[in-house]
Amino acid sequence: MTKWDEKYVMAVVALPMYFVLTMAPHFARLPVMARFMGGLKEANVEPRKAFEELANSDDSKAAFVRRCTGAHMNSWENYIVFISALVAAVAGGVKPSFVNDCSLIIILARLCYIVCYLSFGQGILSTIRSFFYIVGHGTCFALWVKASMEICD
Repeated sequence: MTKWDEKYVMAVVALPMYFVLTMAPHFARLPVMARFMGGLKEANVEPRKAFEELANSDDSKAAFVRRCTGAHMNSWENYIVFISALVAAVAGGVKPSFVNDCSLIIILARLCYIVCYLSFGQGILSTIRSFFYIVGHGTCFALWVKASMEICD
């Protein structure tokens, strides 16, 4: 047996990795907002106002900022789903290897989701983005089901 099979290594590492992925779109929009507002210092005085001004313009940079904001907000909304699935799985006594594999799948699905979201994809990229969203949530659902099965045994 390896460490992967007997400890929740990936599950523990996945939590801060997911947090970093959640913050990545936020930081991706900062340079664009800083250029729009005339510098990072000016954009940081009233960041929400700066965002609203840029988001309401018809510039292609505004579209990118809106997509970054959407990806950032969606990641936060789904972070609790991931955390609750991990807590249920660990508390339910699900095998660490299964939890680790699911954690890795969720992280990779979220990474691919964010890349598709930020790439200005129309049509097929939007469909692929939805696919990765479903993979992430499906994996969380699998953790919940497995935890329920372990608890009921």
